[in-house]
Amino acid sequence: MPRNKVFTGPLTGYLRGLLEEKRSLGFKYDEQARLMSVLDEMSKQYDCSEGLSRELCLAFVERQPNWRQATQEGRVSLIRILAEYMIRHDAPAYLINNNIVTNQHEDFKPYIFTHKQIADIFAVADTVKPNSVNSHIFYPTILRVQYGCGLRISETLGLRMKDVDFDNQVLHVINAKNNKDRDIPVSDSVIKYMKWYNRRIHPVYAPEDYFFKSRFGNGHYEKTAVNHYFRDILFDCGIKHGGKNDSGPHLHNLRHTAWRQCFGMGFRTRPRSLC
Repeated sequence: MPRNKVFTGPLTGYLRGLLEEKRSLGFKYDEQARLMSVLDEMSKQYDCSEGLSRELCLAFVERQPNWRQATQEGRVSLIRILAEYMIRHDAPAYLINNNIVTNQHEDFKPYIFTHKQIADIFAVADTVKPNSVNSHIFYPTILRVQYGCGLRISETLGLRMKDVDFDNQVLHVINAKNNKDRDIPVSDSVIKYMKWYNRRIHPVYAPEDYFFKSRFGNGHYEKTAVNHYFRDILFDCGIKHGGKNDSGPHLHNLRHTAWRQCFGMGFRTRPRSLC
């Protein structure tokens, strides 16, 4: 969603003010901004002449059949934050109760790759033919980072050169989920792949450059592109993809697998070429 989103509903001033306030404090607020856009459109169907109405709040958080509990919780949290912001600015607003969240007692079971499947995934990634877009260097490296460090793909792609400490074998993950920073140790075998990638891709660089930089502009690889290519790798491995609404296997399950069975462990595989 564009960061200069324009709201057009009756609550425009408050939505814009809240968004600007949060971002001025250093919050990315991208997902919340998307929900604000949904609320902005919904508000046009309700009487908001006296502020944030109870009817609009209830409609915004009413659980839909395809929602997970976290989806409803996110909406409740946002509408409460907006209400509190409006009240602080002397505007009437209905403050919805957190207890409205429908507790479904969800038992989420992520897909966990077996050791053989992980070995097969790496083997396929290592056979990518050399090409002009450097897929043969990118995928063997990033998949090992995902599995070896247990990062979210957005965190990995967001790494800048200054965040990769080769000497101490640490990745500095900045402004991650919940706007928190953290340091992630890197095993010997994964750091070898990252050094190999670095030598091939970054002969010259600036500290602010993305480690997994895109060939186009100053950005990084797109998350959707990595997800699509990973599905092709799964197909070549004979691992059936679970579909959009299934629990796996997906790229994110490398993170689940890392935390479940092998976080902090090294790998016996080495780059085909470390030159």
